[in-house]
Amino acid sequence: ATATSRSGLNRKMKSILGVTPLDFLREARIKRACQMLASKELNVSEIAFKCGFSDPKYFSRCFKQSMGMSPTEYKKK
Repeated sequence: ATATSRSGLNRKMKSILGVTPLDFLREARIKRACQMLASKELNVSEIAFKCGFSDPKYFSRCFKQSMGMSPTEYKKK
């Protein structure tokens, strides 16, 4: 194993996958949220917390940026 700095990891992952580790993680959380929203069992705040977001408003902003609609709109579809 080799030691890699945070900035080195960011550069390496960005060059290979086109996204930073933070972006990758955020997208994985959004995909999980989509699955949970489709089940309609939990409300948006509960889903935000279960997917690792500490602020439901920030979750909604990230979700809308990624999916082009709010979590509530997605849930209704």
